[in-house]
Amino acid sequence: MKISKENSAVRDTHAGRNFAEGARMEKERVLAALPESLSSLHRAAVIHIHDLDGWNDVGNCSTPRPESYLNPEFIRSRTDYGKIADLIEQARSMIYAVGQRQTGGIGCGNFDRDMAAALTRAGVPPTEANAEAFREEATRFFAGLSTQRLRNSCENFYVTLNLGLDTGKWGRIVTSAVLAAFESLPADFTRPNIVFKVKRDINGKGAVNHDLFLRACACTAKKMIPTYLLMDSAPNAGCDPWALNIMGCRTRVYANRNGDVGSIGRGNIAAVSLNLPHIALETHDAGRFFTRLAEVMDAAKQVLMLRAETLGQSRYLAEVAASGNWGARTPDGICRQGTYSVGFIGMAETVEILCGGGLQTEAGNRMAVKILETMRGMVDRYCVETERNFALLASPGEGISGRFADEDSKRFPEASCWRKGFYTNSFHLPVDSGASLARKLATEGPFHRFANGGSISYVELREAPVGNVEAVADIVSLATECGVSYLGVNFPLDMCRVCGERGTFDTCPKCGSSSISRIRRVSGYLETLDDFSTGKRAEEAMRRANQ
Repeated sequence: MKISKENSAVRDTHAGRNFAEGARMEKERVLAALPESLSSLHRAAVIHIHDLDGWNDVGNCSTPRPESYLNPEFIRSRTDYGKIADLIEQARSMIYAVGQRQTGGIGCGNFDRDMAAALTRAGVPPTEANAEAFREEATRFFAGLSTQRLRNSCENFYVTLNLGLDTGKWGRIVTSAVLAAFESLPADFTRPNIVFKVKRDINGKGAVNHDLFLRACACTAKKMIPTYLLMDSAPNAGCDPWALNIMGCRTRVYANRNGDVGSIGRGNIAAVSLNLPHIALETHDAGRFFTRLAEVMDAAKQVLMLRAETLGQSRYLAEVAASGNWGARTPDGICRQGTYSVGFIGMAETVEILCGGGLQTEAGNRMAVKILETMRGMVDRYCVETERNFALLASPGEGISGRFADEDSKRFPEASCWRKGFYTNSFHLPVDSGASLARKLATEGPFHRFANGGSISYVELREAPVGNVEAVADIVSLATECGVSYLGVNFPLDMCRVCGERGTFDTCPKCGSSSISRIRRVSGYLETLDDFSTGKRAEEAMRRANQ
């Protein structure tokens, strides 16, 4: 059985095949139990109901409360090194435990501040020796996350560490050590995702943590990580920078109708993504498009409310509530505190169908804004109607980019938008547009303000800007000015499996081997190209640099 890869972390192994077959059967069972009016939309690829195999049992991404897993009072070691190792082991244990009780990924919010507080409470002084000890243990931690397929016996865990704001001595040590640890590992060690939170008065020019920002840029120039949460950009400027943390591009949790704002102790419950090109192909007229869009949006809302009702009774979610990782202590409380995302992909293809021009044209851009305003207005209305936290997600489209295009090729054989084998992520410019770096950010930046459930923009460079810290810093600054919420910097990164040489090549220039691991960004996370879904492999082949 060939694995259908909605998730790039699932490996084609005995355990992976068994997991994939079990997940497929569970998805079919759930679809058969849903109202036919909703399941038919999923089967026809008008919408995609994410994580169907977890429908009855578990939610999606989360950002656990630090006090639920960093417990200095439980440390048994007497030495400073032992205490450091114990605290990192507590973080590792949390990731393994939480990762088996949900789909999606795990965000550690303010990892620098929270780990610093735990180390201080444990009585570990911020000495040079202890800084080196923390770096060594972080390196082991990250190596395990990258190499051990412990989730469902076949997957890497998706883990994001948010950091960059703590100006205390231990907080700065933690940030520096995390960056050094990640940079020291081989190129194909891609976990965790590190999100550096950029805030002008904390790590901008002249600020106390500016050296750490430059250190982050140097690491990005070499390994594409960190990515950057831009706290001064328009979508985030009104947020408490400590309260806003993300789990990659799929989960931005902040507003809360039923409790305190912020990400900590909360997460995303479920997501449904819309196939915008399909709706455009069905209608071929702007007026009819918006009528149909509203119908499909309302169907997505129904799906998400059914999911909330089901999960409110889940005994597995009761275990999550009892763990203390969430701020809520009951399944219903979790469902009320969490978010429900209505996502979309294929905006670029959609405006081509409706306007005859792309996102860079005046008509195409205006149509994209109208679509986003309509969708955001509807999810805001759903919040009021349901007293739940609905949000608009600019979907990364990891598996659905290919699935949507493939299904539409059967329904609309005369159309051209699906012929490349994938639809474009969210509101991104086409990957082969050849737009300049500045044009790409200027075009996509204003769209981020609508996507309060998560979004990313990335720029594609021809090669790794190793040593060019200023180039990465300038990209981050430009993205902030353009209104980008979350930024990634991409470039082709190849590694020889024999000698470890890095660069961009088909044959290793150092040892002559043709056994090459190709590391690329899927959306927010890095993966080896062999593990991309079919649609994402087709996309990667068409990517052109933004220079």
